[in-house]
Amino acid sequence: YFLTLGSSRDLEIKPTVYTRDGVTLQSRYRHAFFNGLIDSNFTLGVLRDTDDMFNSDNVDVDGSVSIKSNFSLSDTWRAKVDIEQASDKTYYRKYISDDKEILRSHLLLEGFRNRNYFAIEGYKFQGLRSTDERDSQPIVSPAISYSFSGDPGAHGERFQFDVNFDSIFHQQVTNSRNLSILAGWHIPYRSQSGEIYSLTTSLQSNLYFTSKGANTSLPLTSNQNEIATRVFPQLALNWRYPFFRTTKDSLQF
Repeated sequence: YFLTLGSSRDLEIKPTVYTRDGVTLQSRYRHAFFNGLIDSNFTLGVLRDTDDMFNSDNVDVDGSVSIKSNFSLSDTWRAKVDIEQASDKTYYRKYISDDKEILRSHLLLEGFRNRNYFAIEGYKFQGLRSTDERDSQPIVSPAISYSFSGDPGAHGERFQFDVNFDSIFHQQVTNSRNLSILAGWHIPYRSQSGEIYSLTTSLQSNLYFTSKGANTSLPLTSNQNEIATRVFPQLALNWRYPFFRTTKDSLQF
């Protein structure tokens, strides 16, 4: 059943009755705003418990949610919220969708200003395969990125600066954090004969930290709780000599 709720909203309801298993109810609600949109899907299932071989008359109540939204908060900031979760992976694969192996939830706040970019985001995963356990799925929170690109100089030279921080949590294995800082300088040059040169210098620094998960049964050793660093300088010279020609109907290069 499809229902229009105005010029910017609608609702779709889809019940499914099974002769042996029970009933599922799926609904989809969409709402468009001036600065964004929401697209949500909810499901509810009242179904016979087929996993209980001793008492097949048991009834389980399961459900799932999927919400996708994008909003422009201002000329600089944008926000994105994607949520996918199910109460039971067997219910989702059997009655909702059999082509997905992972449900992904993602939160993002990002900003653009001049030559600067900043983003903070988080991820949560739910595996739908029979071998997936809920406590073993990673949670990424937060993941922070910052990028700065300087204005080109008189000769086209440009400064680049990037910072990335990732924090990954597991309940049953080790947790990890990574801080990466990259600073570089790019200098282009074009000769009168058409040769293209570019000189790039960069210095990347990394800091790694690992620790034992909250519910892991692994013994705490130096391999589960340690700090490591890395410094990686780079110097590159690139040369190109492009060949191209034009015809009446085409460009070859």
